[in-house]
Amino acid sequence: MRGALIALTASCLAACMADPGWARRVGSIEATLAAAESAGAMRCAPRELALGRAHLAFAVLERERGHRSRADEHLAVAEPNADAAVYLSPAQRCSDHPIQEPTDDAPASSGALDDPPAGGSDGSSPPPSGEPQSEEGAPDPLPQQAQQGAGTSEVAPEDGLGGEGAPGTLDGPPGPSGPAPLPDQDLDGVPDASDECPAVRGEGGAACPESYGGLVVREDRLMLLRPIVLDADGVPDERTLSLLRSVVQALADRPRMIIEVGAHTDAEGSELENLAESQRRAERTRDLLVAAGASPLRVRARGYGEELPIESNSTAEGRAANRRLELRRVEAGSGGL
Repeated sequence: MRGALIALTASCLAACMADPGWARRVGSIEATLAAAESAGAMRCAPRELALGRAHLAFAVLERERGHRSRADEHLAVAEPNADAAVYLSPAQRCSDHPIQEPTDDAPASSGALDDPPAGGSDGSSPPPSGEPQSEEGAPDPLPQQAQQGAGTSEVAPEDGLGGEGAPGTLDGPPGPSGPAPLPDQDLDGVPDASDECPAVRGEGGAACPESYGGLVVREDRLMLLRPIVLDADGVPDERTLSLLRSVVQALADRPRMIIEVGAHTDAEGSELENLAESQRRAERTRDLLVAAGASPLRVRARGYGEELPIESNSTAEGRAANRRLELRRVEAGSGGL
């Protein structure tokens, strides 16, 4: 990974020298990805790590080609994925632990296995004392009486290398221990890397809570059961503050989820004014979510103006329905903030 980062930094030189702020942003993402990999993201967050790397490389390439907007879009994808890779990879659970070296105070084997064999220069061992020897130095065959008793002696071995339960028994190397279990902090049987709610245990393995105070989490959106109400100065009422806290909790339970705050207007006034007003309201709502504890990298803001009405603008009721805020779930690999 270090070599890849060095190559990426080198390729960024021309584009980055022209824009130091952009260079600092690239360097920050590089550092985050390096920290994630060191902490074990290859094991715990491989998807987020790969997306962060790929989109960072694409961003540098597009910047070198002069496509600034495309480069910024790729950076907007690389940043949250790099942060998610770090968040999902705490080092104490995801890094590879070094093998423990044996210590000097380990119990010694009952057999003196480290001593060189005694005997002559040819490495042969002398016979036990009192054992008859032939003229060539080899031990004579045992007497017939001793041979008849062979295999019936109940004397325990003294060298520590035989006998069931002997402290020095050598039964061969231990078998492979198998791969280490994948992290599963909520102990629901689903590894954190595949669990949408890795810190929430529920029935059905990867189950996540659907209902929060004032909203229901769906596959494509956070369905609000009551509207987000801001006054003319962008100040929320108490019910809206409670609703925003529910949104923050839903995000905390789902560390990979990214949402878009979409603001819409009716058709009263000019189209450009409505677009600007909707963008301001979307950004204000995002700021409130961040102030309540949401990561700014996981909440996007977009004003749609009068582009997507859900009712007719010819009636007061229809215009009121079209003035709305929506929370849509977006993929980590989709467009910019």
